Amino acid sequence: MAKQKEVRIARKLSKHEAEINELKEEVKSLKEEQKALKESRNTLIADDLCAKKPGLNTSLFSYEEIAKRHGVSVSNVQKVAEQKGLRRKKDIKIS
Repeated sequence: MAKQKEVRIARKLSKHEAEINELKEEVKSLKEEQKALKESRNTLIADDLCAKKPGLNTSLFSYEEIAKRHGVSVSNVQKVAEQKGLRRKKDIKIS
């Protein structure tokens, strides 16, 4: 009887370990997908940062407009601009 109980416990433990391993793989997959989506979003933000008004050399969108278009904060747009070398006001010195 004690042996049967041990066997049942071992089976349950094995089953739970398998479920945990499946969940770990699922989390890993979701993290990779999230990273890819974030990089894709950052590429779209960078495209908006590069967009110019037709016939002019001025930006098509403000940082705030880009943030609203992509559902992110203005500081996130600023970070993307910095990472991609697309800052609009470069080398401003504060005296």
